[in-house]
Amino acid sequence: MSALKDWIAKRGVLYALTQTPLLAIMVGFFFRLPSYSVMIISVLLAFAVLPVWVIHRKTVSQDPTEPVHHFAKYALWALLTFPVFSLVRIPTHYLMGMVYWHPWYDFGSSLTGLPINQFSSLGPGAFLYSLQGYTVALGFYILFQRRTLLNSVLYVCVFDSSIYSFIFPAFGRVGMPSPPKWHAVAWIAHLFMAVAVWYSPIFWEKVWPALTRPRRLAALSICIVIVSLPYIFPFYRAAVWQFPTQHRLDQEVFSRPSLVALDRAPQLVQRDDSEARYSFALKLGPRSYRNYVGRQKALGVKDIEVHGRIKDKGRVIAWCHTFTRELPSPNADSHEKTYFAELRDLDVAHLEVSCQGPATYVPESGATLIAEWELKALLLGDRETLVQRFSSTPILADLVQESRP
Repeated sequence: MSALKDWIAKRGVLYALTQTPLLAIMVGFFFRLPSYSVMIISVLLAFAVLPVWVIHRKTVSQDPTEPVHHFAKYALWALLTFPVFSLVRIPTHYLMGMVYWHPWYDFGSSLTGLPINQFSSLGPGAFLYSLQGYTVALGFYILFQRRTLLNSVLYVCVFDSSIYSFIFPAFGRVGMPSPPKWHAVAWIAHLFMAVAVWYSPIFWEKVWPALTRPRRLAALSICIVIVSLPYIFPFYRAAVWQFPTQHRLDQEVFSRPSLVALDRAPQLVQRDDSEARYSFALKLGPRSYRNYVGRQKALGVKDIEVHGRIKDKGRVIAWCHTFTRELPSPNADSHEKTYFAELRDLDVAHLEVSCQGPATYVPESGATLIAEWELKALLLGDRETLVQRFSSTPILADLVQESRP
């Protein structure tokens, strides 16, 4: 127990404080217990306590190997390690079509509440992603006194990849395929990161001091490229490839033929001394589509307003209006098991439209009614929105079935 308490004081507390960004992403983003924006508070609190703890331990510690005495050095070592994880995946984007930066939008949007798949969510998401990768590398230097290549591979590649391969497919890639090649790329990228985590102390302590000034400039230039390229590349590809691709996909969904159609013919619902009530139904769908990364989503529909009228032998006998704030959508669901079931059940939505007319006019028995309608709605694609109007052509309805009040 004495040894355990000593380890907690020297390494455990420092490790826990630096790993709160990972805790926040797992608890707040993936499991949503509570929300990610709430969990960020724990990160801020931990980072506020971190310098106080480091100063305290430096004051009371007599162990020269304790991590607090080398914390600034560890922070420098970690800088060149985590970007390698994304740097390796740039070629796989071209070879296999994998978009490694798509979770960044989710991270940024979850924190800020800004729309997804915009630069406004990509920037904060890139920062949060970097913070997570940075703390992984920093955690290794805090935990391990023997920083061998084997230990680095076991911690960064095996341990971290195992969590990555379990968490992301189930909670972070909902609606997307996660084939074996995706897992293989993730493990290979973590392997390269593990090598970088192992080599970084060697570079800064042995290689860098031995370099001449010109070679230091060359090495520093390479380091800048390693750190910056994985971030410059997503912003570039988003502008020249992702956004144009998603624009085309969104427009294809918005302009689907027969996206809105008559679902049930007009019928008389109730008639009393002052008013006759009719109804008909519209169907909206199918709504499912695939976005730029192949994720299955449902077209979002808001502010649905329907105006119409019912005719009998060319004469208007009722006027119709209905408003629906929003159709239910599975897009916010965070678990793979329920996502596809909800996507299937909500693929086609049914809208009930109410109509009123004077009770003085009674359709003849066996008469046919025609519904003329116009629907206006806000369509929400993966990245773009559009106010779209749909209208009917006179459609011959089924025979009216009068129901007596």
